[in-house]
Amino acid sequence: MRIGVVTFWQSADNFGQILQGYALQRALKAMGNAPVLIRTERDQSSLPFSRKIKLFIHGFFHLPYLGSGGKKIRCFQKKYLSCSKKIYKSKGDFQPSDLTYEAVICGSDVVWSEGVGCGEYGELNFLSFVPKPIKKISYAASFGALSLSKEFSEFVKDKIFDFDAISVREDSGIDICSRLGRSDAVSVCDPTLLLKKEDYDTLLSPDRRKRSFAYFIGWPTDIPEKEIIEYTLRKKIHYDRLDCQKSKKTLKSVFSKKKTIQDWLASYSSADCIYTNSFHGTIFALLFNKPFLFFPVKGKAQQLNDRILNLLKKTDLLDRVWNPNMSIQEQMEQPIDWNRVNLAVGKWRTFSYDWLKNALEL
Repeated sequence: MRIGVVTFWQSADNFGQILQGYALQRALKAMGNAPVLIRTERDQSSLPFSRKIKLFIHGFFHLPYLGSGGKKIRCFQKKYLSCSKKIYKSKGDFQPSDLTYEAVICGSDVVWSEGVGCGEYGELNFLSFVPKPIKKISYAASFGALSLSKEFSEFVKDKIFDFDAISVREDSGIDICSRLGRSDAVSVCDPTLLLKKEDYDTLLSPDRRKRSFAYFIGWPTDIPEKEIIEYTLRKKIHYDRLDCQKSKKTLKSVFSKKKTIQDWLASYSSADCIYTNSFHGTIFALLFNKPFLFFPVKGKAQQLNDRILNLLKKTDLLDRVWNPNMSIQEQMEQPIDWNRVNLAVGKWRTFSYDWLKNALEL
């Protein structure tokens, strides 16, 4: 079956974003399908003038670094992903010859967040360009929030009833769909969890230094780094910190260290312990069975914690949320029953894989 996939793909430094797209294609191919990433993009010309100015300033100062990081990401995508030749910015960009799919999937990632808006980009993420009888399916789509504004709720409500099957990434997504009248949504695992550790081992770079690996997305987060470094020194291992996506430390971190996706995965494989505020950062700690601590984000971004807490709840690992009343050493060295965790992840993987396979066969 030829299947189109709509998801985020443009990041120059968000490794989790790219790997979830890679993992979904791997899973679909394992089912005997031929997936293609339909490259969609927001039309910047439609943005408010103030937003354009911010993007210009950001791009001017970051271009040398984002260009370098983006080149590495695009090389990975070219090697491992099947992608559309065209980039689509609106429904009108699609010609009948572009829609030779038997099904189109949107997801995963926060493709249904309010950030996509109610305009053309939002229409693309809700697959409004897909005509009948092509199947429309969401896989682990995320709203990235516990509730929606009235305006966006009305926009979403008109769209979700056109889907043949709906799955979301968080339990909160089920609640949102239910409040909008769609009661058959289910929660499935992120695409990265559809694969096993062994599937990622084939991507690892040769770097095998034993390390303490800290991976942080640029959201406001309390991080006791001095204590983390002191603990790392006592263990006599290398301290490796990587910051990305909106982080003030990004320029001297992800790009100056010249990390590729393969390097990032190798950092997990060789890590003695993991510190992160990232959703996919937490997922790969689970996949590689590494002791970890999750540091919740604060402020306006704190709703993003829901996806990680949902993951930790399903794997009975809520005690891995950083507790400022405990020492880093005490909390990090609490034992984890990886057999139990792997069993829970395995059951969730099987349920999610079967749901997707059945949705495609409806």
